[in-house]
Amino acid sequence: MRATAVFRRRTCGSGSDSGPTVYIVDDRADDRDRLRAMVESIDLDTATFSNARDFLAARVPAQPGCLVLDLRMPGMDGLELQAELASRGDDLPIIFVTAYAEVPAAVQAMRAGAVDFMSKPVCEHDLLRVVRTAIALDTERRQRRSKAREGARRLATLSAREREVLELVLQGKSSKGIADILSISARTVDVHRSHIIHKMGATCLPDLYRLVYGTEPSTQLPIITQDNA
Repeated sequence: MRATAVFRRRTCGSGSDSGPTVYIVDDRADDRDRLRAMVESIDLDTATFSNARDFLAARVPAQPGCLVLDLRMPGMDGLELQAELASRGDDLPIIFVTAYAEVPAAVQAMRAGAVDFMSKPVCEHDLLRVVRTAIALDTERRQRRSKAREGARRLATLSAREREVLELVLQGKSSKGIADILSISARTVDVHRSHIIHKMGATCLPDLYRLVYGTEPSTQLPIITQDNA
């Protein structure tokens, strides 16, 4: 018999529908209810499932949150579900819970990126601490992806020559140095740099570096101004 997922949305606050959801997948109804009650005690939305297949059918990657996942379940177990999510490119943070002390499984889960591996009965304080950590991790990942998409969108607005200049700027080359490499005038380089700054929406080289590479530069780079452009 196909199990029915239970979604519970908190009613307080105007933005609850767009907030994170804590997914709970456990084949034992009493454990699901216990975990759900713990999570909802801190006013988080939950969605509970009795098996992995139902969860996968309902999962929308755009929905933020985390997954509290039982290790041993009939059909697809917790580790198999973790692998399936990874194969789909879904990096939803996972917290494993299990009634069995299985060191090899714990090692495998953590190596595959699980946030934590907890033993049943789960301590409420510990679970809520880890859930908060997992949701914060999910938020950080989504913000990083959003910035990467924005950086790619802005890069796409640059001309081929502007991208050549940008690459040399990020290497720390001066306008004169870039002019020599590209066989153009320093004044032309300055014009390109001005266009790059405007199109990329950056005020300093670290901003450009983050937009292009999605990471912080390894060394402190100077502020971009017309004086040193």
